[in-house]
Amino acid sequence: HKASLKQQDPSKKDWKLADLPYGFEDIDGKPSFVIKTKMKAKGIDRDGRTWTSTPVLFDAKGQPVRDRDSLKGMWSGTIAKVNFEACPFYQAALGAGITLRLKAVQIIDLVEGGGSAESFGFGEEDGWTGTTSEATPFDSTTSVPFDESDF
Repeated sequence: HKASLKQQDPSKKDWKLADLPYGFEDIDGKPSFVIKTKMKAKGIDRDGRTWTSTPVLFDAKGQPVRDRDSLKGMWSGTIAKVNFEACPFYQAALGAGITLRLKAVQIIDLVEGGGSAESFGFGEEDGWTGTTSEATPFDSTTSVPFDESDF
């Protein structure tokens, strides 16, 4: 049995509230305003067709981003506008709350990173030097053969 806010006693003063999807957090030593949005990954529409959800992306000029791979290097500090739909809810276990459903994002200033030693807190040291001056970025999708005898 799901309860709704309308079914609750309106004279009740201390409503149970779910965690808010926004607030201030300390990121890299800087106070930042953080908005937590959600998207349904996939579903089935009324006609039985399967769909996968992705946000609509725009560049600073308002043009659609067609090459999503160009955003794989997005880094902390990127400035963007976010469009979302506010969906209020009530669940007895969680209380009253709101979910922010992501709809679209406009990238104003793209900050790319992840490839420099400085971005990880490393500096120049005396010692071994590689044969190439170009660092190879880490790719988490690269598979490494696993041999149980190594352990």
